[in-house]
Amino acid sequence: MIAEGEGQAADGLLLIEEGALPSVLRWMERGEARAKQDLEFRTEVLEQARAEVDARYSADQLPSVL
Repeated sequence: MIAEGEGQAADGLLLIEEGALPSVLRWMERGEARAKQDLEFRTEVLEQARAEVDARYSADQLPSVL
């Protein structure tokens, strides 16, 4: 929340009401938690895809990436 009548400080920083900081921190923590869950999900999908590729093809059948 912007401090009423203030807007921006002289140095260009946004002024925030004192009581707003905990809610901003909670919002950031929830975002971090969602990002971690998303990363875990995507990592699991990637591991499953790698396992499927390994199961379908032997190492000599895969093209060299390097």
